[in-house]
Order: sequence, then structure tokens, then C-alpha cells
Amino acid sequence: MSQFVLLFRTNPEDRVEDTDWGAIVGLYDHWMRLAPSPVIALNRAIAVGQLRGPDEGLRALRTIVGRERLAGYPFYVAAIGELELRRGCHRAARSHFQEAGGLARNDAERRFFQRRADGCRGQG
Repeated sequence: MSQFVLLFRTNPEDRVEDTDWGAIVGLYDHWMRLAPSPVIALNRAIAVGQLRGPDEGLRALRTIVGRERLAGYPFYVAAIGELELRRGCHRAARSHFQEAGGLARNDAERRFFQRRADGCRGQG
């Protein structure tokens, strides 16, 4: 299976709740064997979080080989924020979304991360 077929097959269903996250994690596992990279591992960790819960997703993020290469990547920091939000840790989530906003590469990303941070305001 080529990387392009895997990319196509990892696109989620129309509704998140209908997505077969186990299959997606399996596809990312296969993709990691074909062309390992920190970004593919990041996407796999997000899928793990969807399948097994935010704690497992955070664990997967912490074990990414080469994750130092993601240090300036806003979506790595935002993924931590999303998982913290799902854990109910709103202050931590807000902090990560704000950090992601500071790393954003354009105004659209900056606005998106600011909206995510604002959504955490006033919550635990």
C-alpha cells in the first residue's frame, strides 16, 4: 500500500463518531513502517487519543521519536491542547492553544488557535 493510498484511507468519515479509529491507528502504524516521521507519529497519536482517550493520546505524543523536530510546529502544541481539553484541564488547554497561536504561520491559523483558547476561558 502506498503512502498516497494510506493518506486517502485515513480521512475520517463524515461524522467523528462514525469513524473507525482503530482502523485509522492501524493505517498510521503501517504508514510509520513505510515512511516514519514525527508528523505521521503526531497524527497517529491524535488517532490514539480518539480511540483510547486523551491520556493515551498524550502518552503517544510524549513518545514520538524526533518530537524535538515538532517544537515549532503549532499543530503539535494544539494537539496537546485538544487532549488536555478532553481531560477537563481547561487552563492547560488554553495555555497550549495560546502557545500554538504564537507559533502560527498565518492569520487564519492564529485566529483558529485564539478561538480555541477563548473557548477555554472561565473554565477549570
